[in-house]
Amino acid sequence: LDQRTGFRNSAVEISVECNPESLDEDKARALLDLGVTRLSIGLQSLRPQTLEQFGRVHSAQEALGAFRAARRAGCASINLDVIFANPGQTAEHWSEDLDRILAEQPDHLAAYNLTFEESTPFLRWLEQGKLQAAPEDLELELVDITRTKTRAAGLEAYEISNYGRPGHECLHN
Repeated sequence: LDQRTGFRNSAVEISVECNPESLDEDKARALLDLGVTRLSIGLQSLRPQTLEQFGRVHSAQEALGAFRAARRAGCASINLDVIFANPGQTAEHWSEDLDRILAEQPDHLAAYNLTFEESTPFLRWLEQGKLQAAPEDLELELVDITRTKTRAAGLEAYEISNYGRPGHECLHN
């Protein structure tokens, strides 16, 4: 591809979404050798009960380990995807999780509030009363916490849910 297009000499961003349980240092290095310029790791949460609720098969340690493996492989642009306003989440939980995540010094953070989409188990559970959506005032508090902590960590908000270090803003959004 590079021989035909010369993409490595352009401003093209080649981003690969990774599940933490399947990303190790060798795989990250192989992706970088293929021309990938950015890895996005679906951390989602550091809370075991939330990961289980989301149907994720990785642990918090595996997620942070995948991030560290990507760094050791030489990846210079790493995004972490996280979800907040989860059922049962408190401002204290989110603040603690965000502190742990930002201590890793990611280049980019995509922080999405949980939404209930058609044809998903979460919407079905919400409608059945098996879980409750976060109250709006809590969602707003979590957004404020996110903006304050990311700014303090050197990540600037540039979209509603995206925070990046200068030069690490996602090009495909």
